[in-house]
Amino acid sequence: MTWEPDGRLAVHLWLRQDGRFDTDLALRLSVAEAEVLHAQLCYALADEPVTTPPGGTPYCRSHQREDAAARR
Repeated sequence: MTWEPDGRLAVHLWLRQDGRFDTDLALRLSVAEAEVLHAQLCYALADEPVTTPPGGTPYCRSHQREDAAARR
């Protein structure tokens, strides 16, 4: 992952097709888009739907939710 001059994040990916390397690319995301992607991947890796209620937040997301609640 690298920062782009325009403030976006570039996530460098290697794509495979049928088990073989196909190509690589940089997925360029704003900070907000990167946060959404992080949350969705975290839920997916925890086998939870993205709409999980606050009490069911996967561990990797729970501290962000608690921090946000504390700032309110």
